[in-house]
Amino acid sequence: MRKGRAFLSLAIATAVLLAGAAAMADGKKGGGAATNVPTPAPSPPPTSCSTGFFDARVSSGPTFVPCDAPGGLCTAIEYEVTSIAPPRKRPTHVLALEGVGVWNVEPIGSQWYAPCEGTPGDDDAGFGRNACHQQAIKVNSKSGVARFKVILAGLRLPGPTSIAAPSCDDDPRHGHDVSACTILGLGLESGPSPYQATQGTEKVNFKGCVVEFTRDSLTGDVVKAQLLTPTSIETGEACQSPTLNDDGFIDPRHVGEIQVTVGEVNLGTGKFGDGYIATGRESCTTRVIGGRVYTWGTQPCP
Repeated sequence: MRKGRAFLSLAIATAVLLAGAAAMADGKKGGGAATNVPTPAPSPPPTSCSTGFFDARVSSGPTFVPCDAPGGLCTAIEYEVTSIAPPRKRPTHVLALEGVGVWNVEPIGSQWYAPCEGTPGDDDAGFGRNACHQQAIKVNSKSGVARFKVILAGLRLPGPTSIAAPSCDDDPRHGHDVSACTILGLGLESGPSPYQATQGTEKVNFKGCVVEFTRDSLTGDVVKAQLLTPTSIETGEACQSPTLNDDGFIDPRHVGEIQVTVGEVNLGTGKFGDGYIATGRESCTTRVIGGRVYTWGTQPCP
């Protein structure tokens, strides 16, 4: 049986490399001075593409949607793939590649596979194999049309990907060919990637007592708060906190409600989100982050 595998991205990359090598060779032949030609900005991925067997288009998205993935947000994109081949050559399913982190694919019955794994089966085995930055997806086609939604966990950036489908040959002994085209898809997260720092730090100096807050870059939550200066770098007084532990970290306390008064007007109680409030002593400061209280200063603080 003859099996065709269409990896369009690999073909494009090869063509670019060959074109670059040819251009370098032409430059050497002339023996003249090199000319710096500005590199044009890359074109955005197309929202539709076509082969001799099917037309594909992005019918909706990418859009951010609520979901039950960690963080509570996902990115969704919808496709419509229509066969333009004769009925006997219409594919029974279509294939797609999307970024790692596929959370769900609709309609029910669609399948997706682990990174690097690719699709199993005799007809299109290996589609997406060794593509470890993407996941292969398989969706059934009905009457030559496949409509499906891909949902990835997190907030994703758009990028190029591939839509593909197997096509039957007139001679069954020839098996199936897989045709593919490049289209808009979902890729890396718009937040921290596995290659970026997932935590950030912020130092707050109050009267020479410095506390370093370490935050989760994605959620903004405080991971830890450490008192860096045992004594004030301004006055030499001891730096203190009512919840300072032996390791130099400030254990947070939870705040429920606050009483707000402006002048003589009592605005009532309410919840406090993120910001600074005073503790009633000039020698202490309190920072409230996400309902957690961090207090420190140069005198015993409440």
